[in-house]
Amino acid sequence: MQPDKFRHLAGGFILALTFAALAILLPIDADRRVAAMLGLLAAAAIAVAKEVIYDKTMSKGDPEALDALATIIGAAAGALVFYAA
Repeated sequence: MQPDKFRHLAGGFILALTFAALAILLPIDADRRVAAMLGLLAAAAIAVAKEVIYDKTMSKGDPEALDALATIIGAAAGALVFYAA
């Protein structure tokens, strides 16, 4: 695996766990399943926004769909770990 893709995978994992934990802590009445899904959705939105806005629109990097996909896969793993724990 390329180091860049691994960083995206790890970043997605951490983002999903962080946003899922925030969903539990905030007073929005979310159970673990809903919190895990919110973490996954937030991480996926950030992944796509990073590739489209930061990399493509602002020309700060190379926009790659596989980078966004790696981040989303990592986020899915993080959401599963959060839900299962």
